[in-house]
Amino acid sequence: MPSIKVEFYGAFRDYAREVMLSLPEGATVEAVVAEIARKLPELHWKIVSTETTIVVVNGQRVEKCRVLEDGDVVKFFSSVLGG
Repeated sequence: MPSIKVEFYGAFRDYAREVMLSLPEGATVEAVVAEIARKLPELHWKIVSTETTIVVVNGQRVEKCRVLEDGDVVKFFSSVLGG
């Protein structure tokens, strides 16, 4: 069962800084989002309601369909808006 480190940045840090998840083989970033919904529902709401959420795995921007491997680091960045 892969162990995945998940880090949060921007507005997401108001809810959590990082979590460790154990996910089944073949799990995707979308599975991480589902697990966040189960463990941290307020953070999940913030992630899905943010217009632009950037997801990075091991330093590369990815889509939510990206399959994860043991030891991957997933980072969620909230969009930054300003004037």
